[in-house]
Amino acid sequence: MVVDDKDSKKMIQLAREGKGIKEVWEEDFSNYDYWDVYWTIKNGGVTAAREIKKQITMKLNQITSESTERQKELIDEIQELIWQLYSSHKENRKKLEDIRKVIG
Repeated sequence: MVVDDKDSKKMIQLAREGKGIKEVWEEDFSNYDYWDVYWTIKNGGVTAAREIKKQITMKLNQITSESTERQKELIDEIQELIWQLYSSHKENRKKLEDIRKVIG
């Protein structure tokens, strides 16, 4: 099924705000196939916080069994993932502040 452009933007927005792909599908877009929602969000450049956490954990578990050079690469990759989490958090915090101002 082709995902409507308006729906696509909403899916990506929800994922950026920290909602998992499964939750976006189940709670907001169950009229689409799961994989339509999954690929829409993935192609939108969004990586959910839970997925980033999983990637960090996997990389941390790999570090001890790798060469020194590979350990440095993994550390750089972990730092990039942490930066993504931080940036996402900062963006969401700003949105929440804006919402609070509007609400009162």
